[in-house]
Amino acid sequence: MADCTTQPLVSEIVARADELYEANQMREGLSYLKQYAHLDEVEVLWRLARLCYKAGKYQTEVQEEKKRLAGEGWSYIERALAAGGDRHNGCRRWAGILLSWSSEFEGIKKKIEKGFEIRDHFLSAIECDAKDATSMHLLGQWCYSVVSVPWYQRQVASVFFATPPQSTYQEALSYFEAAEKADPGFYMVNWLWIGKCHLALGKREEAEPWLEKTVSYETTLEEELEAKKEAAELLKKL
Repeated sequence: MADCTTQPLVSEIVARADELYEANQMREGLSYLKQYAHLDEVEVLWRLARLCYKAGKYQTEVQEEKKRLAGEGWSYIERALAAGGDRHNGCRRWAGILLSWSSEFEGIKKKIEKGFEIRDHFLSAIECDAKDATSMHLLGQWCYSVVSVPWYQRQVASVFFATPPQSTYQEALSYFEAAEKADPGFYMVNWLWIGKCHLALGKREEAEPWLEKTVSYETTLEEELEAKKEAAELLKKL
């Protein structure tokens, strides 16, 4: 007797999930894609992790919910890596993002401890796709966060690790600029970070046009609205 329940193709599942993601319907996308989490398909699993991140990072203010979604997202990424995603651009990129985010809930020592692993995920993503502007941007953020670490966290790092992560604002800027060159205008938040790097390097005149460009960008996405707000605040201080 034929099975009357027909499961969609993975390509169809992914296409629908991407539609919901692009429409900023993260909760709906998460609910939809969870139906197919049992498939152990890399393309499904890393997208589940992405939805967990977006829903937890930008669509809830409840810390316990953020922490829960961070853990859930990382569990999907671990399964994706085990299913062959270690040489998959999207999987490695989101592994870095989820590892970085989940480490925020585990204390300073764990966050520093995972620093190199986070960086290596982004580097591997670029190895999989040399034109991956998003992973270049994320490497820039990694560099910026490393050099911006408060002094007390540096003390913790020096106690527990012989060679804690190190970087410079110039290195961070080089990644943000490389991302912009690889795919101009791909991500307005990249403009904010270019401006922030110029400010950190004492180059206010170079920073201003990037910050103004960020502020003038029209958007309704939470992440981009946050970037506009930060850019506006930085411009007031110039």
